[in-house]
Amino acid sequence: MSKSAFEHTVSLTFKTTDQTQEGTWSLGNLKELFKALPSAKVKSYKPRTGKLAFSYDASIITLEDCLNTLTKVGLEVDRSNFIKRWYFSLATMKDENIRANAKHVPHCCSKAPNVRR
Repeated sequence: MSKSAFEHTVSLTFKTTDQTQEGTWSLGNLKELFKALPSAKVKSYKPRTGKLAFSYDASIITLEDCLNTLTKVGLEVDRSNFIKRWYFSLATMKDENIRANAKHVPHCCSKAPNVRR
């Protein structure tokens, strides 16, 4: 994946919903999982803390797509305390802002607006 202007890097803490799979995730497993998503890439994973950092092109896919992929295999965002909920809200807000900026059509202030958009 080449560096995009709309690349969003997210670092969140995850917990396993299925206790039988606890401790079975590795960096290699997660990289294989993210290959199914276009423009998504795992940066790092710390199994002891459950901290996963990944990046994706927000003009192509959404944070929700990445989280749905992780939820399907039994990983969900840990929202157990205020700080973790705040980081999740911040990541969601940044995702929405990046997607809105990708759709923005610039115009020059000294010209009349184009009404045919």
